[in-house]
Amino acid sequence: MAEGHVDRHRSRVLWLPRGAAHLEKTRGAIVNTASVSGIGGDWGMSPYNTAKGVVFNLTRALALDLGKKGIRVNAVCPSLTGPA
Repeated sequence: MAEGHVDRHRSRVLWLPRGAAHLEKTRGAIVNTASVSGIGGDWGMSPYNTAKGVVFNLTRALALDLGKKGIRVNAVCPSLTGPA
């Protein structure tokens, strides 16, 4: 179960650098959706924490690699929310 959860999230993010040539021409940006759960941990949520940790750290690595080309890479890391 954990592998499937991680693979699903990872595969959605890993294709993003393929558009780097276009983003370099247009001075574009990549914005990923991670979670504060990817920065820390939560009890009983290790597959989700792992998946969001992949997104969080990949975002940091891409920012280092693509920043030299003028491409901004950021992540939004929402936290728990309650009903309105």
